[in-house]
Amino acid sequence: MDTSPDVLAYRRRCDDDERVTAVNFADHAVDVALDGRWRVLVASDRAGEGEPHSGAVLPEQALLLQPDGN
Repeated sequence: MDTSPDVLAYRRRCDDDERVTAVNFADHAVDVALDGRWRVLVASDRAGEGEPHSGAVLPEQALLLQPDGN
């Protein structure tokens, strides 16, 4: 995915299942632009798990996101 140089992000799809992984290596929050609504499935620091994704990946945080069907 096209992101900041400080972020490694990729999208995986298998049939109707889709996930985005984003890892922020910076010491500051970085916005990661995604189309649609996403929910935090897993966070390396547990921040925001189960909540809608704000669009930012916190410093030194890794996220696993899923589409928010709500």
